[in-house]
Amino acid sequence: VHMCGTEEKFSSHTRTCEPCPSGQYSSPDKTKCDNYCDPGTHSSSAKKPCSSCSLHWYQPIPGQTNCLTCSSGTYGTRNNTYELGNTICKSCPIGYNCNGGRKNTCGNGFYQDEEGQVTCKPCPKGQYANDLVDPSRPGLGTIWGPRASCKKCPAGQYQPLTGQSSC
Repeated sequence: VHMCGTEEKFSSHTRTCEPCPSGQYSSPDKTKCDNYCDPGTHSSSAKKPCSSCSLHWYQPIPGQTNCLTCSSGTYGTRNNTYELGNTICKSCPIGYNCNGGRKNTCGNGFYQDEEGQVTCKPCPKGQYANDLVDPSRPGLGTIWGPRASCKKCPAGQYQPLTGQSSC
């Protein structure tokens, strides 16, 4: 296999890599250019027309017949269903847990203070975590966001158990 890029083919005449026409990618052996699928997409023939990788899957290489699942502790980065499919998976951020390519908020009584984690940690004794509400936006109810820590029980209250949402 020649060391040409994904948008180049190897020319046996000039013994160099030459650019593919606009919108085309090189074959896996880098000997020809064609209408191969873009990164983040796939098809049974590896050529266009192609389908975007599903929300929690990715494909970094053009011209593929399938997408790959994000590994534990990572998530797919596509923000909405109208974007091209994922080309990478990102490390799970603090305040979340990531499984099967999904980024999940930590539930009541749980938190996560490290990146790249699969599960959230239970709040320790004497602490709690509950739904996050934005006081500047009354009436909107619960706002799920990252939970990187638990709160200490107020003076005069105690929580003898771990993983609790109140004192």
